[in-house]
Amino acid sequence: MFDKIRKLLLSSALISILIIFSLTFIIELPETQVYTSSIIYDKNYKVIDRLFIQNRTQVSLNKMSKYLPQAFIAVEDYRFYKHIGIDPIGIMRALYVNLKAMKIVEGGSTITQQLAKNLYLTHERSLKRKIKEALLTLKLELLYSKKHILEMYLNQIYLGSGTYGVEAAAQTYFGKHAKELNLAECAMLAGLTRSPEYYSPFKNFEAAKARQAIVLNKMVEHGYISKTEAEKAKKTPIILAKPDLKISKAPYFTQYIINEIAKKNKDLVKNLYKGGYKIYTSLDLDIQETAKKALLSKLGKGTPDQKGILQPQGAVVVIDTHTGYILSMVGGRDYSNTQFNRALAQRQPGSAFKPFLYTAVINIGFNTTTTKICEPVQYPKGNGEVYEPKDYDGGYHYRPITVREALAISDNVVSVKWMYQIKPKRVIDLAKSMGISSPLSPNLSLALGSSAVTPLEMAAGYCPLANGGFAVTPIGLLKVEDKNGNIVLQNTIEKRKAIDENVAYIVTDMLKDVLKPGGTGSHLKIYGPAAGKTGTTQFNRDAWFIGYTPNISVSVYVGNDNPKKSLWSTGGWIAGPIWQEIINYSFTKYPAEDFPIPPGVKVVNICKTSLALPNWTCPTRREVFVSGREPKEWCTINHLLPQVQDNSFKNNNF
Repeated sequence: MFDKIRKLLLSSALISILIIFSLTFIIELPETQVYTSSIIYDKNYKVIDRLFIQNRTQVSLNKMSKYLPQAFIAVEDYRFYKHIGIDPIGIMRALYVNLKAMKIVEGGSTITQQLAKNLYLTHERSLKRKIKEALLTLKLELLYSKKHILEMYLNQIYLGSGTYGVEAAAQTYFGKHAKELNLAECAMLAGLTRSPEYYSPFKNFEAAKARQAIVLNKMVEHGYISKTEAEKAKKTPIILAKPDLKISKAPYFTQYIINEIAKKNKDLVKNLYKGGYKIYTSLDLDIQETAKKALLSKLGKGTPDQKGILQPQGAVVVIDTHTGYILSMVGGRDYSNTQFNRALAQRQPGSAFKPFLYTAVINIGFNTTTTKICEPVQYPKGNGEVYEPKDYDGGYHYRPITVREALAISDNVVSVKWMYQIKPKRVIDLAKSMGISSPLSPNLSLALGSSAVTPLEMAAGYCPLANGGFAVTPIGLLKVEDKNGNIVLQNTIEKRKAIDENVAYIVTDMLKDVLKPGGTGSHLKIYGPAAGKTGTTQFNRDAWFIGYTPNISVSVYVGNDNPKKSLWSTGGWIAGPIWQEIINYSFTKYPAEDFPIPPGVKVVNICKTSLALPNWTCPTRREVFVSGREPKEWCTINHLLPQVQDNSFKNNNF
């Protein structure tokens, strides 16, 4: 039955091709498209970057390595010399493979079809466009020899990093002419056709190597090389050229935007360097420049590691707390030195994770004044061992510590006690709802930031504390317009309620204490209302400072790319000064307004000693409560008399 269907389809395909073939005599080839650079704009329509074709050099087949055309034919169109531009057998084979796999695994386009599309057509998906492609394909086959078509194809094809054609790609990736490439390098270039940006050896070397192996196996299968040659080529070292990176005002962000476009529209990204698109983003170049300068000035000169990359490295992300717009993204010291974007890299946040824990504590009904004693405690691990948390200096306070103080001084023991009481799952669920997307392990050590996260998601995760309880999805790409002004891609603001506004305000009020005397960020001088949290991992390997104003959330990370190497100090002293510069600059762009107090929050004076309502002798301090949860009992201590231990009062905490 299948054979009958296959023969019927094949006959129909041949008849269709004959009809189309007859039409080719009455059409003329249109002029090839004029390549136009695409422009990336910031939120204020300032130019961030221009994407355009560089180092495009036409070369003939005899100026290419003999392996280059072989590799491309083997992986793209092994029946190239046997068909007439459209290959019914190839179409049937692709249809069969895709049906068998229940997904698109293999395409049926020939090299001539790809050339016709690249020369004359857009990447629009429509029947009209496919018919045009078929007519132009057959016209090309009528007018040109196979050799000429192959040569045009190898000079036209997009191979990533702004390169079109094998000569530009050979120079960009390997610092060689196409004639000088060895078998291993030719196979790697041919492998780029599947997804040039993803398989770029500059960005994803392991994926590029895996794709290279597929090409080499195809070359063996179709008789171009022997199995021995293929295995030798797989083991041949690939020496990449240093990327020829044009100056961009925000190169890490530019690459992030290109990757975001690629996720949403693979065809669009292939045309990005020649299609004349206008790409509108959320970036604020003023804040970006401030963040970049702050990071570089505080990190110092650095020391090259074994790969020549300066260490330590760092990252900064700034997010608009109301919209989720990414206002700044700095992924490292210097994009020309390293293209690895640390703003998207997972590292342990240390105590910078504690605000999620204490948000959960307040959320389920406890107060800022609730206490736990900082003293030795052990928890069974389940394997015969015990987990014994200690404070940063390895000791204990041996006294009751309130939730407010525990967060301000970043007490580890009390934090783990709270995690044990309210359970990790509750904290994980809340952190996820607030904006953390990385996997979080349900361990007690999660209280101390033992699960790795990215600077981007940490900046987003703090936003609900700043804006009254709303989680915002980080957005960098706003919209893309084609050269005719048509919107071809657009994002919208995504905002959802994550926590109660009263809880958000109370946690923010506590995080303000981090910047006050006694807090881990008290040495920082901030010129307006702000809240934040330090983070330092074991052995000072990672340093963080994350904090916010009502308008922006800023995440700063500093660390060595080798996670085993330590830094010279803690998050407050390394990442804190970088954060300080960005926050203080923000007060020149946004009003230095304080966080508004929600109607459901009650501000009361309490006794500093008993934490109860004060009598007339009590030293007092301001405290905030969810309305209805404020203290009801009065302090019974007479502070005018010599103080004797008095346990007669009870602190009515929850």
